[in-house]
Amino acid sequence: MRYEDTIRLRHMLDAAQDALSFAEGRAREELDTDRQLVLAIVLSTHTMTSTLTWFGAPFKRTYHP
Repeated sequence: MRYEDTIRLRHMLDAAQDALSFAEGRAREELDTDRQLVLAIVLSTHTMTSTLTWFGAPFKRTYHP
């Protein structure tokens, strides 16, 4: 695996951990009233998904259908 792809995976993991920490101890109903919480989770999710587009071809052939 290329070094750059390893870094990208780390960014995705960091974003996933951020989203989990933002949601920890929160109730579902808080998403209806806490816009900052929603935006934090959305940004973390966006970071995870947008990072996928930057992986190299060898990584995509191996790990992405």
